[in-house]
Amino acid sequence: ASKKPDKAYQAGLWVHGPVSAGYCTVCHAPHASPEQYMLLTKPDELCVECHAPGLIFNQAMHQDRRDCSACHNPHVGRDSRLLKAELQESW
Repeated sequence: ASKKPDKAYQAGLWVHGPVSAGYCTVCHAPHASPEQYMLLTKPDELCVECHAPGLIFNQAMHQDRRDCSACHNPHVGRDSRLLKAELQESW
């Protein structure tokens, strides 16, 4: 109950689209996965299934960085960038 999108919205946070819609299985396997956090695949492969790699990796700050979740929180953030440095997920 503490991780529902409504609670994040009440705290003024930006919620990642699939999380907001309750589509956990877009990224997570519901029963088992060899990947950490029960992800369907490695984070760098998973994120570019929806986020165009050409738009991301052509930016200087993203070159040579393939693990999106190293800097970005995949669930919530203070704004649409969902940067971990600006918010530690504890909602």
